[in-house]
Amino acid sequence: MPTSRRGAVRPVKLPSASTVAAAMVVLAHLLIALATAWYAPFPTEFDELQHLSVIRAQREAPSLFPDHRSERILSLPSLAAWTDTPNYIPHPPLYYLALAPFSGAAAPSVLTLRLANTAMSATALCLVLLAGWRLFPTEAGRVVFALTAAAFPKAAVIGGMINNDNLAMLAAALVFAGLAGARGGVVLLAAGLALAGWSKLTAIVALGVVTLAWLWIERRNREPAWARSGAILGAGGAIGLLPSIVTLARTGHVLDASTAQFHVPLGERAEFGFLGYAADFIARLVLKWPAVEGATTSLPAAAALALLMLCAVAFGLTQAGRGRTIATAFVIGLATTFAVHLWFGWRAFQELGDLTIAQTRYYGVLWPGLSVALTAAALRAGEWTRGGTAAIVALVLLPTLPGVVIASALAR
Repeated sequence: MPTSRRGAVRPVKLPSASTVAAAMVVLAHLLIALATAWYAPFPTEFDELQHLSVIRAQREAPSLFPDHRSERILSLPSLAAWTDTPNYIPHPPLYYLALAPFSGAAAPSVLTLRLANTAMSATALCLVLLAGWRLFPTEAGRVVFALTAAAFPKAAVIGGMINNDNLAMLAAALVFAGLAGARGGVVLLAAGLALAGWSKLTAIVALGVVTLAWLWIERRNREPAWARSGAILGAGGAIGLLPSIVTLARTGHVLDASTAQFHVPLGERAEFGFLGYAADFIARLVLKWPAVEGATTSLPAAAALALLMLCAVAFGLTQAGRGRTIATAFVIGLATTFAVHLWFGWRAFQELGDLTIAQTRYYGVLWPGLSVALTAAALRAGEWTRGGTAAIVALVLLPTLPGVVIASALAR
């Protein structure tokens, strides 16, 4: 035990509970992502081959505004040649340009690219945890926030894959940090918006709405230097919108890529009106919510879990304290993103018969703000009833990979 020069025993300062909790969730995130990167057969069902093919295309011919319709998919299993199959990835090129140098001189290294994604994903989680601590000054609040913030079901799994959702999550972390009042908040927020727009359209839509909602709610509390802050935010938003604007001017669409792979022959299409499609869309979302898709095969059970979580978020909005504005802005972003997502899916179904648009991972960029509401709900539930905090935390953790594994073991 450490002693002073006079021989007195000096107490060893142990890390706080919140520090331990944050370290544990980051470690768990890394372990799941690294296990995925090392063991998951390539390609996974989350468009890994398509993302890798764009990375390779950007290595061979870098472009800030590529023609997505000319892009093709690499051959399997060698990844050494191009096939004639069109690539349907329509995203801006920043993610692919950033990873192109790591793709190898000959055939690209899947593991190296997956590890780069793991680093990106873990960095995003660390930023969210650090920013969220400003909103919860108590140890209990910080512990619960660490658990909920790390509980987006697919974050760690996607973190071990080649997927530009990881860059979008980094953008979301910057936006969240800016809204939470981190040092240089306006710059962080602007950088997050710019990065979101250069990662994927769903990210700039979701985070753009969050930012606008937050600005509207906070309009009476703006600082005197707001004009300068507004200019910085406007520049960040404009940079983020640039890829979509260029694509729209060039093609007449904000997204432009091959859709042939999703075309369903007329005789094989489901017969849905809009309400029928909406019901199918929501059902697919709730079934896809767990980290392991297909882990919950019972639609009523999955729907009940999703409904309880939404109720917890709504309850948390009334209890969020310092984080209420942020949580409210992210809930508005959730509602708007869902409406846009549903509309886009309906259009794809009408034109192609496509039923693959319902993907829960698109909502990962909104999880930091939703976790603020969930944390507030858990803390207040703990004040009302013994075990209330644990019940809500367990509800949030159940769809994660550890939660699915534990629930499956208990069910046997």
